[in-house]
Amino acid sequence: MPMADIPDALRWAQEMLLAGRPAQAEFVCRQVVQQQPQNFEAQLHLGTALAQMGRLDEAESCLLKAARIRPDHAGVYINLGHVYRSRDLPAEAIRFYGQAIERAPSYAPTYQSLGSAYREVGKIDEATECFRRAVGLEPGAHRVHSNLVYLLYYHPRYSPEAVFAEHRQWARLHADPLLPTSLHYVNDRDPNRRLRVGYVSPDLRNHVIGMYVEPVIQNHNRQDIQIFCYSDAAGRSDELTARLRSRVDDWRDTRALTDEQLADAVRRDGIDILVDLTLHMAGNRLTVFARRPAPIQMTYLAYPGTSGMAAMDYKVTDVHLDPPGLTERYHSERLLRLPGSYWCYTPPPNCPEVNALPAGDSGPVTFGALNSFAKVNPQVVAEWAKVLNATPGSRLLVLIAGGERGSTEARAMLQRGGIDGQRVEFLGRRPRAEFCRYFHRVDISLDPFPYNGHTTSLDSLWMGVPVITLEGESAVGRAGVSILSNLGLPELIARGGDDYVSKAVALANDKPLLQSLRRSLRPRMAQSALTNGPRIAAESESLYRAAWREWCSGRTG
Repeated sequence: MPMADIPDALRWAQEMLLAGRPAQAEFVCRQVVQQQPQNFEAQLHLGTALAQMGRLDEAESCLLKAARIRPDHAGVYINLGHVYRSRDLPAEAIRFYGQAIERAPSYAPTYQSLGSAYREVGKIDEATECFRRAVGLEPGAHRVHSNLVYLLYYHPRYSPEAVFAEHRQWARLHADPLLPTSLHYVNDRDPNRRLRVGYVSPDLRNHVIGMYVEPVIQNHNRQDIQIFCYSDAAGRSDELTARLRSRVDDWRDTRALTDEQLADAVRRDGIDILVDLTLHMAGNRLTVFARRPAPIQMTYLAYPGTSGMAAMDYKVTDVHLDPPGLTERYHSERLLRLPGSYWCYTPPPNCPEVNALPAGDSGPVTFGALNSFAKVNPQVVAEWAKVLNATPGSRLLVLIAGGERGSTEARAMLQRGGIDGQRVEFLGRRPRAEFCRYFHRVDISLDPFPYNGHTTSLDSLWMGVPVITLEGESAVGRAGVSILSNLGLPELIARGGDDYVSKAVALANDKPLLQSLRRSLRPRMAQSALTNGPRIAAESESLYRAAWREWCSGRTG
């Protein structure tokens, strides 16, 4: 490559990285590196390309070379942080993100990445501060602010009222200004006609959202509902994407569309009911909903929270997550309650069989805390310490990014809360079927709070492991209530910290009951609403139809 062409080649490589084409960027950067091994941009872009392709060791080597060439450049340390997060080592990532902030203290994305890494190791205060710094640096970036409002559900010192207030502030800043001054829809107001329902998500793939929406879409009555999917999963599509795509009437790949372009597409499709499947999680399209492209808009299956938006008409929930009169004040939406379960559970392919009780007839029990460590906080640790201290010989298995290698700070947190480190084993994250095998070592799962386990609790129960949960004030803290109520196991639902401890200890001391639950939980789940796709699809359709008939009867728009 002629020397004069190198700057243009590197600019092209950077464009390829931004376009998600790392292989092309790698090819060009390697040619440059052969001629100019000390070329900073070539090493940086090559390391970034390799990281995007999952070749993390090679990526680290290139990025460290770039750091030696330009030790003052923040971007190198940001990318090294990303490499370590991809290795499931957030504690190491925190160190590199900190070095990046030292060099570029006003770059908001670094604070977002640092906040996410802090969240993964259970440092919720630090994560909150990072996200607030990012919001302060980019006050107009709605997804930056979404990181904060979603995180606050995890924070034990934020009341449901305070969390809702932050959601409303998000909407006032990012959503309300986009609301059209006048609304006019040409949708035929026939209350009984076939409905055009659109699902919007970046996660119509091998992701928990894809897993939960698949049985709903699969079992929709296609004579009553024409299904549209607006998917931002392009580039990450997989076999679940292919199955979903084959089961809908119209599929739109929307990742390349701006929010305004996506809103226009929804209008052209004449959607009657537009359903958000993301809320404030990564990749959300809430500002599409803020533009009100459909006469009825609702959120469902992301997590049982609120958007905070006036433009979101409804939230689909269930009677256990949001009992009438309990949680309405924490929502900007009207609540549409399913009579059974919010979730429809599908076990992973190749899911292991249930094994015998690890404790046997008389051995000490093993407790499991296999949710994301982001849900662990000092209040939770204090209750777990009481449980362990009241059950001699018991042990605790804890999930943490990186397993034992990433456990230093988590172990210190548990020890500060009164848990003997010798009684704890840290397990790393695994593909879902392998993760389910962890439950072969667990007798009882302990649900965190204020943000309960959702999929983890369902996996635990499918593997024959009962879950002790603490009833919360808001829907995210009532997931255990919903799941256990649908299984007919209200005796596992605690009404306070003391009750949580006493229920866990009593169950640990009742081996016959534990063995009975071990044998019966999977068949019980298989016969419950938790796995009944046709029922949940029919119930959701009933809610859609009721909302549609109300709009047809005279709602403005």
